[in-house]
Amino acid sequence: MNYCDTNIILRYLLADNDELFARALAILEEKTVYVSNEVLAEVVYVLTKTYQVPKVDACKTLDLFCQKANVLLQDEKVVSLALNFFAEKNIDFVDALLCAASKSIGVQVFSFDKKLNKCVTQDW
Repeated sequence: MNYCDTNIILRYLLADNDELFARALAILEEKTVYVSNEVLAEVVYVLTKTYQVPKVDACKTLDLFCQKANVLLQDEKVVSLALNFFAEKNIDFVDALLCAASKSIGVQVFSFDKKLNKCVTQDW
């Protein structure tokens, strides 16, 4: 199994360094890679906070990236739903992942976070 780190995905998506973009492209076009939820959360954070990419745009880009045949995720439905929650609601991405897991696969989430609890207990 090949795991993909945040910096590979960022260089691929941003194409802001020709050399690193070419190396990331080669990896992501030639290999099947596993992308963990933790790495996705870091990508979302860097795109939205460091590069000031609007949430909706970051989510659309990541959704397309995650649909690549050679990109494997922990749970595609959870990630897709989390990207939707993050784009549309006032919730951070890690909380969006937890809320999506509660809605999609029925896990119980315990939190003191009011926004997360609202997401988990209500129909969003």
